[in-house]
Amino acid sequence: MPISGFRHDLSKTFRKTLHPVCYPNGLTRPKVCAVSYLNTVPLVWGIQHGPQADFFDLSFALPSECARQLSTGETDIGIVPVAALLDSDYEIFRGTG
Repeated sequence: MPISGFRHDLSKTFRKTLHPVCYPNGLTRPKVCAVSYLNTVPLVWGIQHGPQADFFDLSFALPSECARQLSTGETDIGIVPVAALLDSDYEIFRGTG
């Protein structure tokens, strides 16, 4: 369910995309593709507003688009549909949710 119609309209918050910054040795922040659905709010809010806000380059897309970006290497971390895991060799972080 997309985020809309709440007392505080989070959809405007979630459209904000951070721009990559360069770290020493030419490294950049990991790219994260997330979805703006209610069940991802705790994770995404922490990435945007928590102490790790500057650690990630966050963007938002539909789940299928996050899966496509992850499979093509356009993003480093993605919230993807479970069906996308069947056709890939993704690394799954067990015990994190």
